[in-house]
Amino acid sequence: MTLYLTRVEQQQESVVVRHLSDGLSPVQWDSLEMLVTDGGEVSPADIADQYGRHVESVRRALREMKDLVVSEYADVKLRSEYVAEMVHEAVKEARDATRRAVETTAKAAEAAERGLGETMSAFIAWAARHGVDVNDAREAQMTLRFDGTKTVTKAGESLREGFRVWTDAGLPEERFRQATVRFPDGSVGQAWRFLNTG
Repeated sequence: MTLYLTRVEQQQESVVVRHLSDGLSPVQWDSLEMLVTDGGEVSPADIADQYGRHVESVRRALREMKDLVVSEYADVKLRSEYVAEMVHEAVKEARDATRRAVETTAKAAEAAERGLGETMSAFIAWAARHGVDVNDAREAQMTLRFDGTKTVTKAGESLREGFRVWTDAGLPEERFRQATVRFPDGSVGQAWRFLNTG
């Protein structure tokens, strides 16, 4: 029984991955987002009303995802709890990526307005791209907080890249080396430990 469930989960996972890697239309994203948010069955008309779409566009989008969703009478729902979990995670990651992209653009524009050079804008973009919150109050020690998407090993690689961008911006090496680094798992370290790899 366990082997069968594992096989079903693997098949469902490959279906979700295929849809995500092929790219979803905006109507498909809207539909999946509402199905995940609602947590139950919704009608195509509800999805259309919620997102200002034509109901036939929603129905077409749902038909194109028939291996992810199940239609019952006038309602539609995600095929299984496992599919729902994977779709929920994908929707969350998409939202986070969009938020980071918007923040990166805003921070780079703000840096340009304040007259910070292109190299400093590159550091700000690095931080946003890697999900790093930089707290750099001049009178205090700099803190780099990684969001939940990085392992400590991946964060170390990102720190080395960030250090290169930081020094290219002409900023003081010691300030970065002495920074406190906070990881998603709650652990804390000093940046210099990740920069001295030899």
